[in-house]
Amino acid sequence: MEALKIHIHGQADKFNGWGLHTTQAVNVLSKSASVTFSHHTEDNLGGQVCHPYGKAKDSDCVLQISPVDVEVIENAIVWTMHEASHISPRCVSLLQKSRAILVPSMWNMVGFKQSGVTKPIFIARLGYDDSIFKFEPRTKKDVFTFGVGGSISGAGERKEVQKVIDAFHELPHSWGRLSIKIMPWDKINTHDDSRITVFKEIWPDHWMAQWYHSIDCFVSASRGEGVGLMPLQAMVCGCEVVAPLYGGHLSYMQSHHVWNVPFSIVEADSFYIHGQQCRIAVSSLIKTMQDVVSFVQVEPEDKRLERSKRRSEQLSHFTWHNSVSNVLDLIREVLLT
Repeated sequence: MEALKIHIHGQADKFNGWGLHTTQAVNVLSKSASVTFSHHTEDNLGGQVCHPYGKAKDSDCVLQISPVDVEVIENAIVWTMHEASHISPRCVSLLQKSRAILVPSMWNMVGFKQSGVTKPIFIARLGYDDSIFKFEPRTKKDVFTFGVGGSISGAGERKEVQKVIDAFHELPHSWGRLSIKIMPWDKINTHDDSRITVFKEIWPDHWMAQWYHSIDCFVSASRGEGVGLMPLQAMVCGCEVVAPLYGGHLSYMQSHHVWNVPFSIVEADSFYIHGQQCRIAVSSLIKTMQDVVSFVQVEPEDKRLERSKRRSEQLSHFTWHNSVSNVLDLIREVLLT
């Protein structure tokens, strides 16, 4: 079969979530297709017309990897996601310029259709790099370390990292620790709690994997995720995870994988002005984090190892390679219709 010629249009910054998405797509698709690449400019991201440049003219298709509010290249296959249940009328009109749309979760597919998108929508799940994020067994230590993180400025505010900090600060355990991984420009209040360590740096993936191996439990209080890669990476590495079973999390999480933290459904606000998201009370986080510690403290070490290893194995097919290979199959399907 002749290799497809695919022009990928996305973000070039690999330390940006969308840039990582683009970089992985270029790397994996290049193994099975002829790939060229162009990136958004600041004007593109501001809503101006995206130009696929001359390199796209001889391609079989343009694969645009971008948020839902970026101008769409006419007839491109758009790989996107959103972190609220619905998208705005403007975003609908942008996506209607596409040939087809790829989203990472059923939650996004249903929400886009309910918002008015009529173009074909396919599920293309995201994944983790299995050459870097690997299972390591945990052993009981004198301290129990929670972890929380993400890029939390702008739209990233939805990750509610501050709420996790506030909840941890209320925990009475002197042997408890909280490790925070955020970006250099992010702002938080640690309440001068000596049990809290903050890393405000840009890390390559192998450093992130080491960080997951240093914590016992990753906590997500996010109001909404198109998929949410950090909890997935954490579980693959062997961590316990506290998270709401909501939104894109459900594309890979099941109740036996995580400590489900109770939540309510609220109207989206701030950056997300359409649809709904979930909201978690600090008191619910405190109780769930306490439940994790109470359980792990009495669980036999061999049982904990068996449980965490089985969880990692059950998620082992959510790799970037499988994700992008599936995208290639979907592109072929779209081009045949």
